[in-house]
Amino acid sequence: MRTEASPTVSVIIPTINEESVLAGCLSAIAVPDVREVIVADGGSTDDTLSIAERFGATVVRSPRGRARQMNAGAKMAGGDILLFLHSDCVMPQGGVERLRFAMSNHGYPAGYFRQRIDDPRAVYRLIECGSNLRARWLGRPYGDQGMFFRREAFHSIGGFPDVPIMEDLYIARAAKALGPFLAMPEAITSSARRWQQEGVLRRVLRNWSVAIAERRGVPPSELARRYNGSSRSV
Repeated sequence: MRTEASPTVSVIIPTINEESVLAGCLSAIAVPDVREVIVADGGSTDDTLSIAERFGATVVRSPRGRARQMNAGAKMAGGDILLFLHSDCVMPQGGVERLRFAMSNHGYPAGYFRQRIDDPRAVYRLIECGSNLRARWLGRPYGDQGMFFRREAFHSIGGFPDVPIMEDLYIARAAKALGPFLAMPEAITSSARRWQQEGVLRRVLRNWSVAIAERRGVPPSELARRYNGSSRSV
């Protein structure tokens, strides 16, 4: 039997047509360490759902949109800790168990992992360094760093805001009011596929420009239009 000193973890993964990466994400989650894995799907038409079911995940269907999907998954989750993973991210070995141990010994309301990108080129080490420094110094982790929340803290701030882009930034800002983040020393490995598809420099510059626009008060709908011409997919 688990006690209050040993919190349970629900893993929530938003998906839309992620058959190429979902198995890698799910296979890295040690089942004995989690209460449940919830795949919150926004309308996949490929083999995403069959892969989720093969790994024993609970499938929750939701209107499309990463924030909406993650909120739908969180609504169904029963764990003390809600861990949100992108479908192209891979947990470190033993990461969930170390997360449970850390949260049982500290009163942090939320936290995140370090980022590692699965490409050996030096430019990705620079991106990782920037992401990890931003999260630690500014308290602004992004979704591909495996953000997690105590369930009561997550619901007290209303979950993810219903925005088409940068939901991770907005919820991080809200969570900071509850206390500092727990920075896990282990790294989640995220796929380099989006940088590879778009080009590293182009993607980095676009991310920076959108982040600067958000700081200047540009609304999320306009940020999404600038980012990719429409609301972002998962």
